[in-house]
Amino acid sequence: MVFTFWMTLISILVSVHNYLGYDDKGLIFFLFGIEPILMKAIYTEPFRSWMLTESGDISWFGYILRILTGLFYGILFDSIINGIKKSFRKWRQRARHTPQEPLSYRKNSK
Repeated sequence: MVFTFWMTLISILVSVHNYLGYDDKGLIFFLFGIEPILMKAIYTEPFRSWMLTESGDISWFGYILRILTGLFYGILFDSIINGIKKSFRKWRQRARHTPQEPLSYRKNSK
């Protein structure tokens, strides 16, 4: 839940920053073009007309989409981290509970 919280909070802060007019080119809002979901949406016609107003400003749907993509990425990262932790716990549990032969029962290799 750590990534979900922080990614959503960052998305809200970026949206507020853009709404207040400090990001007039939208560079921070679209994260310099490295954010694939919003970049794909802005070049797809139905989403483009929903995200941008007639004057080229970002509409309310764009802000909602920015926050939802932050939430999506947070859930995705948290799921990946939890999956890795879960598989590591299973691996460690199996390694801990594997029965080992006592040293006195081992055959001599001579």
